[in-house]
Amino acid sequence: MRLKWDHLLVVVRWGGTILLLGILFLIVDLREVYQSLRSATLLPLSVALVLSLGDRLLMAGKWFPLLRVQVPEVRLSSVIRVYFAAGFANTFLPASGGDVLRSIGLGRGREAVLEVGASVVIERILGIVGSALVAVLVLWVALRASLPMEVLLPWVAACIAGSVFLAAIPFSARVRSFVRGILEQFRGHRWVSLVERFGKAYSVYTEHKQTLFAVGLLSTIEQFAPVFVFWVGAQSIGLDLPFSAVFIAVPLTFFVARLPISVAGIGVIEGGFVYLFGLFDVTASQAVSLAIVWRAVELV
Repeated sequence: MRLKWDHLLVVVRWGGTILLLGILFLIVDLREVYQSLRSATLLPLSVALVLSLGDRLLMAGKWFPLLRVQVPEVRLSSVIRVYFAAGFANTFLPASGGDVLRSIGLGRGREAVLEVGASVVIERILGIVGSALVAVLVLWVALRASLPMEVLLPWVAACIAGSVFLAAIPFSARVRSFVRGILEQFRGHRWVSLVERFGKAYSVYTEHKQTLFAVGLLSTIEQFAPVFVFWVGAQSIGLDLPFSAVFIAVPLTFFVARLPISVAGIGVIEGGFVYLFGLFDVTASQAVSLAIVWRAVELV
């Protein structure tokens, strides 16, 4: 059953990617995309690369104190190295593949894969909370810009509701009771002890509220870094976008790109930009060109 479910997810992702790319192929002028990319200037691209690098360092840095709770002896240099390696590999892996690699990369030699995994999970949850806060700001900016809200309002509402829901699941008494019931039914199996060990590691964070607050604040601030990367990237291809346009488009598109409906968000990110940047009179070809610039910068 598990194998069939995995196969279904693979089919959905590849099917979604091919379908979305096919739609984009029909509405995008490839010659315009080529000309936009060909005219890209080096200085803004270099700035975008530096900003992207700084974003990665910030992401590794905000994970570091959470990781130190589980593995006190870990060094920041090791955290940065693993974060970059896992982030690069995640470009070619299914969703959360990079998170698994982080857990294994830092935890295997210390016999603490589950403990490192607990730090990754709590980091992701704090990032989800940050996404919800940024989505509220996005809604405020969109209202001030008098944008049409027929699609935008439910999109933002879904981002906020989804973020709150995902962040609340681990703290739900009903969910914990449900998990305990399942564990009791399978008592004696090795995986039960592993789940309980993970739960014990995760519960340690209730004793580090100041750390959670600090990392949550950094997670919210970090949400703005990709916005600046895109805004500078737009300058590199001569696309004079207002900052408000990028601030609205990037967080909303990235939230949808987390859904398991495509490979590495291919097609989803480009399609999201086509619609959202289109609200600011940006052509589909220009939006796709900007997405390609971002992917190149991220990969480098």
